[in-house]
Amino acid sequence: GWVLFFGMASTVALEAILFGFAILQDLASTPILPRWSGYFSVWAGVMFTPGMVLIFFKTWPFAWDGLLTFWVAVLAYSTWIVVMSSLMYRSLRAEIEAAQDEPDRVVDAMQ
Repeated sequence: GWVLFFGMASTVALEAILFGFAILQDLASTPILPRWSGYFSVWAGVMFTPGMVLIFFKTWPFAWDGLLTFWVAVLAYSTWIVVMSSLMYRSLRAEIEAAQDEPDRVVDAMQ
């Protein structure tokens, strides 16, 4: 089960990298997420990639429980989830507060 779990790192890596590129494409005066989070997301996606080679190795450091395929990937993924979740929460709170200050702007955007 672990081989399948970590061997599918390509989908998560692609998601993180594309998410980072989407953040970097936001050129608004007040972006939804800070620009550094785009670079961080791309970096995290690259750090997930050692998990893709575990099906070819049976020993350390590329085995399913190896340093690169398990620990680096888990630490990068955990950090990415915590950072992106907190940034998304902060962005959502700022948007809600802005909507409370200007309710007409929200109604106009929905029409």
